[in-house]
Amino acid sequence: MADRRWLIRPFIADDLPGIIDVLSEACPREEISQERFAQHILLDEGFHREGLLVAIEETTGEVMGVCYAVLAGPHRVPLPWGTGWITLLAVGPTHRRQGVGGALVDTAIAWLEARGAERVDFCAYPPGYFVPGLDAETYPDAMSLLASKGFEVRITSVGQSAPISDTIPDSIAKLKQQRLEEGYAIGPAGWGDLPELIQWAAEKVAPDWGDIAREESRRRARPDRIVLCRDPQGAVVGFSTFASYDGDIGRFGPIGVDPSQRGKALGAILLAETMAQQAREGASESYFLWGETHGPAFTMYERAGWRVNRTFQLLRKDL
Repeated sequence: MADRRWLIRPFIADDLPGIIDVLSEACPREEISQERFAQHILLDEGFHREGLLVAIEETTGEVMGVCYAVLAGPHRVPLPWGTGWITLLAVGPTHRRQGVGGALVDTAIAWLEARGAERVDFCAYPPGYFVPGLDAETYPDAMSLLASKGFEVRITSVGQSAPISDTIPDSIAKLKQQRLEEGYAIGPAGWGDLPELIQWAAEKVAPDWGDIAREESRRRARPDRIVLCRDPQGAVVGFSTFASYDGDIGRFGPIGVDPSQRGKALGAILLAETMAQQAREGASESYFLWGETHGPAFTMYERAGWRVNRTFQLLRKDL
């Protein structure tokens, strides 16, 4: 197999089935279907065919590996100029140790640098990602490869999960009743709430979270999957939701509370209400992929029964 001939070229439509086969073998834990691949890559606002690189065996035309590179461009979500991303890298198990992965990474970096990138991040792409970073425990070979190419760990994040019930704990119910008696309103969002919620999320929490609320409500027509909190004056001060990514009812988030309202357990209340709704819709557990490794949010999840199940390294290479 050492003398096997292969080449790297931009994606063409006929590559898609072979790419999905490689992904199902190389990273089955991520469960990347054709639909998910299309949503995250082919329909990405920043997509350029030349950035979706495919390694092909010359004699058979078999897909051996794939890599997706994308550059900051005119997205709805503000992106840092000068940053390029590699959001996907996979080589079929039978095609490893031939230099395919290294060649894909080198080609992706060269493509990004030629278009003005000053740095390359592995995953952590704001408009969408399969995973937020590299799970080095699951993919140790990829970690070694990227380190050899000059990538260094920039941030560590954790994925967590928790069992769920269709009712909220008594302790949280008491806290919720206290807030309601103080004049807060906590419950499912309606269509009329969305403009204010979207603006608040974009301005107070994160620019892309307003966009997530807009696009998912438009796509799924389920604003009631957003648990909204208003203060006694009627202003939006927090929200929590689920199924915002790929329509997966088990996936929790995002969640945000106005900094001026922290210390009132609004986050814990929103979290519990959302988890209960996930259970009522049929989810067996709640999970998310990108969370802090310490701090108030980590403590809130820990108290609610969440446990770390994956660790991700967000990598960067300066050019």
